[in-house]
Amino acid sequence: YTDQLLDDPALGTTFSTETEMVHQVVNYLKHPNAYDDAKPRQEKLAAISADRFGDRVLDFYQDILSHYSPNEADEAAPWTDEDSSKRTMKG
Repeated sequence: YTDQLLDDPALGTTFSTETEMVHQVVNYLKHPNAYDDAKPRQEKLAAISADRFGDRVLDFYQDILSHYSPNEADEAAPWTDEDSSKRTMKG
C-alpha cells in the first residue's frame, strides 16, 4: 500500500533496507528543494480523500442498481435471502 501511496519522491519514499533508507535521507538532506513540488501532494490528497471514496462507492452502487432487476432474481444470487422476500448481500 505504501509503495502505491508514495509514488512520487515529493510525497515520500519507501525502502527495504537500512542502506536504502540512509541513502534516501541523505539525498533529501542534500537536496531539500528538489521535493518542494506541492502538486503531487495535492493530487494524492484528492485521490485518497473521503469525498473521492464516497463518489466511488456511489458509482459502484449505481452500477449495481442499473444491472439489478427484481423480476429476474436468481435464487442462487448472493443477494437472495431464501427465508424472506428481502434482498440482502451475503458474503
